[in-house]
Amino acid sequence: MYYIYYNTDGERIYPYTVNQTIADTQLVVPGYLPRLTDQRATFSIFF
Repeated sequence: MYYIYYNTDGERIYPYTVNQTIADTQLVVPGYLPRLTDQRATFSIFF
């Protein structure tokens, strides 16, 4: 879970962004992240 910050111009704030004034934030929840220990087999048949 992390936040994305937007400035007053509506642009996403990066370290090199000129306008660093935070006007809006967006919470990002990535959801399910598969791990290396997850074992899965997928079979496809094409005709």
